[in-house]
Amino acid sequence: REWAVQDEFPVHFHKSAKGNESTIICLRKGLKITETQFATGLPLATYMMAFSYGSVVVFNASSELLIKALLKRCRKFTKQLQPDEFSEEMMIRIRPAQETWSIHSPEQIFLKRLDWSNMRVVSTV
Repeated sequence: REWAVQDEFPVHFHKSAKGNESTIICLRKGLKITETQFATGLPLATYMMAFSYGSVVVFNASSELLIKALLKRCRKFTKQLQPDEFSEEMMIRIRPAQETWSIHSPEQIFLKRLDWSNMRVVSTV
């Protein structure tokens, strides 16, 4: 049985100017997210961002168990699994009052807001 993710969670599909496709899935049932929120700032929740080239990034996950379960579900939809699995944890803090859109340090990233664009940039770091 396929994972009927759109029935369970809000899903947003995006195609960049370079042709890379990404999907953002909000993992809080019943939360309604508008297109405006994807551009201007998302509500606090757990998000999973999956790219057409195979990368999956999880934001604000409550446990390693949750992340492993999400990745296991994603594997059903991959054409070819990579032999090496890479995992990295990075602290992201939201500070709406900061003047710049982001501040980076070795241990964490400070963002003015969490939106699609910032999620995409963080996912490629």
